[in-house]
Amino acid sequence: MNKSLILRIHTILSVLLLALLSYACTTTSASHLKEGSRVTVIGKAVNTKSGAAVILKEGAPLYISKLHAWPKKTYGTRVRVSGVLKKEGNPCPKRKPGEVVLAMRCGTFYSLLNWKLH
Repeated sequence: MNKSLILRIHTILSVLLLALLSYACTTTSASHLKEGSRVTVIGKAVNTKSGAAVILKEGAPLYISKLHAWPKKTYGTRVRVSGVLKKEGNPCPKRKPGEVVLAMRCGTFYSLLNWKLH
């Protein structure tokens, strides 16, 4: 084989591998995500009382670490965000009937650390 053909084959294989890896890491669902992995998610940017989040396809929120609220131009839009997934949890407080509990994340939830908006 000549050098030019080998270079073209190498380039094509590199592009295909990159496309495959990008596809495998992008998701709209949280069901198969693993803690500590670098992921890219697609969903709707929302603001909650507990901070900014991306609502994934099945309705689960993925909280954005250290972001209280999305900027006005981003809020409510479809976003693509990448970062490191962290599984967190807080016990849900027991309430008496009619008792008001301040807004907080409770139960098991996921956050995105070291995130980047694309």
